[in-house]
Amino acid sequence: MFKEKLESKINRLLEEFGLKEEEVDFKIEIPPEGYGDLSTNVAFILSRSLKRNP
Repeated sequence: MFKEKLESKINRLLEEFGLKEEEVDFKIEIPPEGYGDLSTNVAFILSRSLKRNP
């Protein structure tokens, strides 16, 4: 449930920046034990297209 809410919020933010959901193929995953509850690669994907650091 939390994963779906996070995905929805990220997609809404992408729309605010003029990016379409299909243009940014990000993932939300459950990392190995001890590395938090969820992780996403959206910052790394956007850093390439925006030519900025994640």
